[in-house]
Amino acid sequence: MGKESIKIEQTRMRGKPLHILRTGELVTYYQGSLLFYDIESEELKQEMKLNNQFLKKLLYKVRIIERVSHSEVRWMFQDENDDIYFAYANHIYICDRNKRVCREIDVGIRGTPLQVNTVKGVQGFDDQIVTGDYGQNNKREAVSLYSLREKQWKKVYTFDRGRIKHIHGIFADIYRGCVYILTGDLDDESGIWEARNNFSEVRPILMGSQKYRACQMMITPKRIFYCSDAPSEPNYIYEIIEGDSKKVAELYGSCIYGVADEEEGFFSTTVEPEATPKNFLDRYLSNKIGAGIKGRDTIVFRISEEKGYEEIIRFTHDGLPLRLCQYGVVTFSNIVDNMFFFSPLCVKDYDRKIFKVEF
Repeated sequence: MGKESIKIEQTRMRGKPLHILRTGELVTYYQGSLLFYDIESEELKQEMKLNNQFLKKLLYKVRIIERVSHSEVRWMFQDENDDIYFAYANHIYICDRNKRVCREIDVGIRGTPLQVNTVKGVQGFDDQIVTGDYGQNNKREAVSLYSLREKQWKKVYTFDRGRIKHIHGIFADIYRGCVYILTGDLDDESGIWEARNNFSEVRPILMGSQKYRACQMMITPKRIFYCSDAPSEPNYIYEIIEGDSKKVAELYGSCIYGVADEEEGFFSTTVEPEATPKNFLDRYLSNKIGAGIKGRDTIVFRISEEKGYEEIIRFTHDGLPLRLCQYGVVTFSNIVDNMFFFSPLCVKDYDRKIFKVEF
């Protein structure tokens, strides 16, 4: 399959695409609100304002303030009961569309998890939604995984204090009967862990190097790929083979976001600075990219068993300070019937424009 098999078109919808619902709607985040669009007509069906104070509601209408505050919804999912959960401003919310309210729920998660993942049909595991602590964690407190089953959130595993900084992602492998946990950030904290039997057994399988620092995986019946997330070192697509990993293709930058099924994976590279700033000015005012980032483009690429790495489209960061005003990235909705949506963020010309992809 080549680029000719992929249809990409810009839509009239706006915001950051979050989730395709079973009702045939796409939910996006835009200026402090959740927007519900009919996918076929691209018509706005409903708007739900988030629980912000009046001043914040006004300020978030200004894009640069919204970027500096890092206030966007990070992810959303719909469970088997059609309840809609999302992560926003270091809290987890549940959305009640009938009452037009979003209610904060006490999960106990520290920070705002980078992503949420589904475990379904894996031998030895109950079907569940999983996520994990994610944040600065400078004191290296214990880090935990959390599971949603039958409307109940529960802590299912905890890494000891000092072992890792935070959790990047949790990926189910129905073919090998296990779940992989991706952790970071320093060399001895970066790794891929294998969990079995409802997280009662957890062991590291690749550990101790930026080579094993990752946020995204693609798992097929025959092969396991992951994309490295190292701002200060070259990045690659790797394939896990016999207890180690080999390079498949070099990436233009680190990879944080993506979406995949068992046949196709779509991911984006990141425009970000060095992992550790030199001083206060470097932290907040610099737009200098890290040594592991080749340039100022965020690239959407595809991984497939047939073609390997294939670049799809690219966008250019707008040049504002990277830590203060956010990295250049492309984020994705879920995949439904060989279709998904993506939006480039913090880029020239196309910030928060929504694209539809059919493949």
